[in-house]
Amino acid sequence: MKKVFFKIFSFLFILNFFCVNFFSQELVIVGEGESLYEINLQAYEEFSSLLKKYFVTQQDDLIKTYADKSREIFSIDNAFSEMQSFLVAESLFYWNFYRKNILDEESKSIIDDSIISYWSFLKENIILDNSFFVAYNYVKYFTSLKGLQFELPIEFELEDYNFENNNDYTIPSDYIIRNDFYKTLSVAEGMLFKLNKNKDVIDVQMVLPENTFYDFLNNPKLLYVIFNNEKYVSIKDSFCKTSQLLFDVEITTGENKYDLENIYLFLPEEIFNNIYSILTNSKKDFDVSIQYEFINSFSNFMLKQMKEGFDVLKIFSPLEMKIYNKILENNYFVFCIDLNDLNNLLDKIDVYLNLSHMFLSIITDVFNTAKLYCSC
Repeated sequence: MKKVFFKIFSFLFILNFFCVNFFSQELVIVGEGESLYEINLQAYEEFSSLLKKYFVTQQDDLIKTYADKSREIFSIDNAFSEMQSFLVAESLFYWNFYRKNILDEESKSIIDDSIISYWSFLKENIILDNSFFVAYNYVKYFTSLKGLQFELPIEFELEDYNFENNNDYTIPSDYIIRNDFYKTLSVAEGMLFKLNKNKDVIDVQMVLPENTFYDFLNNPKLLYVIFNNEKYVSIKDSFCKTSQLLFDVEITTGENKYDLENIYLFLPEEIFNNIYSILTNSKKDFDVSIQYEFINSFSNFMLKQMKEGFDVLKIFSPLEMKIYNKILENNYFVFCIDLNDLNNLLDKIDVYLNLSHMFLSIITDVFNTAKLYCSC
């Protein structure tokens, strides 16, 4: 494919192609094709903001532009893309909150037709997944908070689609978790013995050998034990000092567990965000990246849930709730979950976090607009 580009296009276009291709390859760790996703996300954000601005400013040109763009945004291509959860939420927020207060009947008709076509396509092609249900429940929950009747753009029986049985999660037994924890603890004890032995010879704060530092990075459950047990504070300090020397990154330990921001913090976020995520592929493990991403997302999810009061039962299935509660009971449990199961849960949590970020202005701006309340 690249050879074809070399023969057909100019050097400038070729250079641009390789830049984009290189950037996409670098992002494989967090998701294939993410550069395209970011482009689509930016286009969606610009589209969605038009409707919000319309209700704040009442400028007719904004709703007309939104209507024109709706044909492109609510398209078949986007129905299959990673944008599905955003489009589901956008269409449901429009149908349940915005639609009744749009005075421009022509624009309303265009938007209605686009959304109805989009939902009809979803219904006929059955491409529902976890992200769809998270988006659906997200909007439905906020509808119930406002005491409004939740409606769908078309007749659609969600009871026909039950995906809970497809999530055949494997829940590790307490015996497996306990044994795994003791193995990790023995590694920490061995490191502590070596560190204390060297300190007897050289009475200064030790730094870790570079290879050992990378071994630690690729073993987040070992780091979890070290960062959450005062017995291993000397190892933790050595790890933090090494990270500062190698990467110029100062790790905040979040020792005040009574601080709301630290209650569900497994590890300092700098370890993944500022160190592990920028390592070359030869120095890191893709599976370990999933663990890091999960514990960071789970911490953010718990913090948002506490602040916003969102019902987690609207996010997780009964089986997923068992895993969720297990993690709360014993944080170490998260490092024993099958990686495929962990990745499925991560996808669901990330959908919620993204929706919460994208649609927060709906609650703060639109719900506070008197014009919207007048007919509710």
